[in-house]
Amino acid sequence: MKHLWIFQLDVIFRWDYELRSMKVGILVVCTFIVMFGDACFAWGERGHNIVTRVAVRSLAMTESYHMTLPFEKKEFMLAHLSNVPDIVWRGDDVSRRDRLLNGPTHYFNLDSVVDHPKQLIILPLTYSKFASFAKDRNLKLATDVGTAPWRVEQLYKEITRALVSAGDSEGEAFINHVNQALLYAGIMSHFVADLANPHHTTQNHDGHLSGNDGLHAYFETHVVNELDLTLLDAVFQRASKADYLEDQLSMTFADLKYEQIRHDPLQLIFALIINSYQNVSRLHELDNKYSLLKRRNSRDQSPKRKPAREVVDDYQEFVIDRLALGAAVLSELWVLAWQKAGGPDLSRYHSFVYPVRPDFIYPDYLNSNS
Repeated sequence: MKHLWIFQLDVIFRWDYELRSMKVGILVVCTFIVMFGDACFAWGERGHNIVTRVAVRSLAMTESYHMTLPFEKKEFMLAHLSNVPDIVWRGDDVSRRDRLLNGPTHYFNLDSVVDHPKQLIILPLTYSKFASFAKDRNLKLATDVGTAPWRVEQLYKEITRALVSAGDSEGEAFINHVNQALLYAGIMSHFVADLANPHHTTQNHDGHLSGNDGLHAYFETHVVNELDLTLLDAVFQRASKADYLEDQLSMTFADLKYEQIRHDPLQLIFALIINSYQNVSRLHELDNKYSLLKRRNSRDQSPKRKPAREVVDDYQEFVIDRLALGAAVLSELWVLAWQKAGGPDLSRYHSFVYPVRPDFIYPDYLNSNS
């Protein structure tokens, strides 16, 4: 597969984050080349593209022209940026340090830190306090758990700062600040969409703990790519339904009303994580019932599944649900950032700037003491 090396790096980032020897890293790559025969993105390019574009279209339906114009003008640029963390930031020209830092920002293994997802309600959710909570259980967030929620929070804060500056600026400075906000908005889309994928919220991230080895790439890339061109509209129709986000996330926090979490970005992100985690077993049930023909029975033998084109009808509703929820949460976070920035008028925005290969953004929360 043409993207095989990207999947192997993703696995290495999960299991090999603290390696200091390049020779050892190469050995691990070779091992995984033998073990895995499929590429694995977080949703693949199509999934991330759809989440971003649906979020833009949903935004345009619900918010004023004063906010939405830059997003509407840059819909396809935002969709491009949503794939940057999986492609550009894993390229050969990116430093090894940055590639290693990038890996854990794509997932959060909920089942490695709590016995039941709703325990999160009573836990402190800031990075430093959660890191202490994990340490008490002999875990490190950056290696054993993942840091995706704080990656989203970091980018949310950067969008807000840029929009605050835009509201205080005129002319070229205004354009530059809005462009910066859009850069962060597109990059943030990637990590929100990741957390809408059940496999990005569990230690069982490839189905390897439940006998569903290889399901990650099969589901999020091969099945999604086989769905026809009506997928974008189907996801949009689902995500833009009245009260859709409230209905989905109210089922997640049984003890909290949606109104209690919707204005807190970090709680909103964790509500998405819980919802996704609660759908892990549903995804595996789909695999067991419709696609899996033979499980892996040795390191050298890959599992066998039906061609994805034969099972797309069986997976379609689940795919739509997950992409729609990711898009709805993303749109909500963009709105919250704009509101937090004071609701600046962005309707005079116009720019030809298109950041094709933006530099890696360092996860600044790793230095947090708050």
